[in-house]
Amino acid sequence: MDKRILLKSVIYGFSGTILLLAIYFSMVSLISGWSFALSQFLQFWYFFIGLTIGFGIQVGLYVYLKTIINQKKNIQRCSGCIWNNLHCSYDILLRSLFC
Repeated sequence: MDKRILLKSVIYGFSGTILLLAIYFSMVSLISGWSFALSQFLQFWYFFIGLTIGFGIQVGLYVYLKTIINQKKNIQRCSGCIWNNLHCSYDILLRSLFC
């Protein structure tokens, strides 16, 4: 497993977690005020933390799977272009040489 892919997934997942908390606090603060948003968070912190961590995990898994699938498509396209299709365009041929 490539460590860069894993690090990218963790960063995106953590960013998703922080972004969801920021959206919650900004929306509730705009509607009901900062003190209400903070009191609700402190009262139901276990729900908020669980939901935001779950969302971050989903974002991280999505980024991880999307990156892995795109890498496999590029590898298949490159090998298929070189071995199976002799009439590749110059652009695809150059990309296949530098995979």
